[in-house]
Amino acid sequence: MKKVGDKVTKRYKGEVEDQYLVKGGARSPKPVKIWEPVIGERSFYPTIILLKRARDGHRELWFPYRMESSGIKGEERWGQFGPQYGENIFLLLLKEAIVEGLFSRNFLEGLARELDRALSK
Repeated sequence: MKKVGDKVTKRYKGEVEDQYLVKGGARSPKPVKIWEPVIGERSFYPTIILLKRARDGHRELWFPYRMESSGIKGEERWGQFGPQYGENIFLLLLKEAIVEGLFSRNFLEGLARELDRALSK
């Protein structure tokens, strides 16, 4: 996983668009296992990385993915084209998903517990 202090360069069509600094990250402790006929078994690690844009300090959440595969001899590969959202956009997206009923009650209750825990610190 990217480490705090690493630099990340966002590119569009090969041109440097922005420079970011990694401020933190979270990775699922358990991989999601998938099978592909050509490559074999792969492990996918859902990840969120907090980035801070160098030019103005804007915070964004990046959702890259890491894969390990028997077909690439255990090497890690980064899926660098994962979505990247500012915190405000991510919050709007979560609110809309809640309004549209996309999450189960169990998920929402678990989220509420985690939010209460984080806000009580």
